[in-house]
Amino acid sequence: MRMQVHALANGVLLDDSYNASPTSMAAALHTLASMTADHRVAVLGVMAEISDAEMQHRNIAQLAQDLGIGVIAFQTDLYGLASINTYEEVYALLQKRSANTAILLKGSRVAGLDAVTQLLLGN
Repeated sequence: MRMQVHALANGVLLDDSYNASPTSMAAALHTLASMTADHRVAVLGVMAEISDAEMQHRNIAQLAQDLGIGVIAFQTDLYGLASINTYEEVYALLQKRSANTAILLKGSRVAGLDAVTQLLLGN
């Protein structure tokens, strides 16, 4: 999906799991940072088919840190973080979030992060 906003019991979900490039990742992180929330977390999948993938992923991780956004790396270690490898693990981590949390799901379509959206929405 392309930047779909969903209300959750403890916050809001931004589902932008359709595609990802360094430019769209940065824009989505800035959107997340601008949202009114006590906590912000981005679940980031791989950015497929980009040049200098390691540097580009690390730059996005640094931008998230600079914006005060926590990052969960999904099925990739390119962000320089430990990777969470199943949808269920991501879901369990997100269920532990505190109230008033804004969550971004962003990655190339191959990451399949829309499955996490379905879990969070109870579908």
